[in-house]
Amino acid sequence: MQSARLRTVSALTGTTLAFAAAAVALTGTAAQADCSHRSADLDYGSDQVVAAAGTSGEAIRTGPHVGCSRVITLATGRWVTLDCYTEGDTVAGRDTWSRVRYSNGGPVYQGWLPDSRLREHGAQEECPA
Repeated sequence: MQSARLRTVSALTGTTLAFAAAAVALTGTAAQADCSHRSADLDYGSDQVVAAAGTSGEAIRTGPHVGCSRVITLATGRWVTLDCYTEGDTVAGRDTWSRVRYSNGGPVYQGWLPDSRLREHGAQEECPA
């Protein structure tokens, strides 16, 4: 009886460790997202930021992945200049991100916004491969 209980605990512990290792592996992948992507000013349009419900803004990121560093957070309604788009992490059902520029009379901030967070769904021109 005692050895059966030990085998069960051992099996559960092994399962828990395997689950924890998988969670670390997934977290590591997001943290190591490739945040460097080619871009070019190919699109001459602009678009408006629409933040997710319950949030006050949307982050421009250094790459088209939620794990990439935040450059600046823009409030809903802010206008950005569009450069081009590429595939990245899926956000609200869309996996495309637009390379954008933002300036409000001060420094120019550049980076990536998920197209699902832009009113007209972002750039129309694809970034160079």
